Amino acid sequence: MRSLTKSSLRYLLRHPWQFGLSVLGIGMGVAVVVAIDIANQSTATAFRLSMDAVSGKATHQIIGPAGGIPDSFYVELRVKRKLRAIAPVIETYARVSGEGRKVYRLIGVDFFAERPFREYLAHAGNSLDGALKELLTTPGAVVVSEQSLASLGKTVGDSLVVSIDATTQMLTIAGVISAPEQQSAALENLMITDVASAQELTGKTGRIDFIDLIVQDERELDSLRSLLPPGYELQQSGSRSSTADQMLEAFEINLLSLSLLALIVGVAYLLLAAFRGGVIGCRGDPDRRRAPGGAAGGP
Repeated sequence: MRSLTKSSLRYLLRHPWQFGLSVLGIGMGVAVVVAIDIANQSTATAFRLSMDAVSGKATHQIIGPAGGIPDSFYVELRVKRKLRAIAPVIETYARVSGEGRKVYRLIGVDFFAERPFREYLAHAGNSLDGALKELLTTPGAVVVSEQSLASLGKTVGDSLVVSIDATTQMLTIAGVISAPEQQSAALENLMITDVASAQELTGKTGRIDFIDLIVQDERELDSLRSLLPPGYELQQSGSRSSTADQMLEAFEINLLSLSLLALIVGVAYLLLAAFRGGVIGCRGDPDRRRAPGGAAGGP
């Protein structure tokens, strides 16, 4: 064993560059695996923060038919049934015109019903930096986070041309969302507007996409189910993102597989290179050409 160790050390000392490149190659392969793993974790964290920013503290959601839920049904629940922990939501995507053509998630909410759901909108008069009046009276008025405002290169009061459902729309940045530091990253790709403006922008006049609810117990859940018309569904808020979670998991698996494949290919190439280098090195080394009982000079 000692002879093998000494022989290996002598070989490494004779070929320092080959040894260094082998170590560097393996290190780079490991670095690729670690980097992709970190990227997977960052992507998953950002995705979940984004979903939390949209769904907030809602425990359940009422999903209607393909055409959406009529406003009248929400009014019936809130006024006639006296349900207070409910809020209407319209959700879509807006692509900003220009070089970057960045895509933002646009949600329309009722700011007066949002207090129990989203912390950054719980005190709309303060968290929106005085923009509540403009949001309620100016068509196409939106609020964005400070990070989004900086990335857009805009200031409060500027206009923004976006594409929503293949239709060009003009938005006005009415204010900035003030949120805790842990939520600021989740709000970076989010635009918020009043539900009435969202209906005009998306062409869903008189309709909403879903209704957020906070359900306290099973008894209240059964009572809500009894109020739903045919074609309506009451589901947990997390179930809406289950498909997206599966897609994210598949994306992470693909990245991890690619990183492991890169590592295996790199290691195999280095082993092949080392083997070929060793064979070539043996051609000029008389001691390595000796066979048991052979002459020192060799054939």
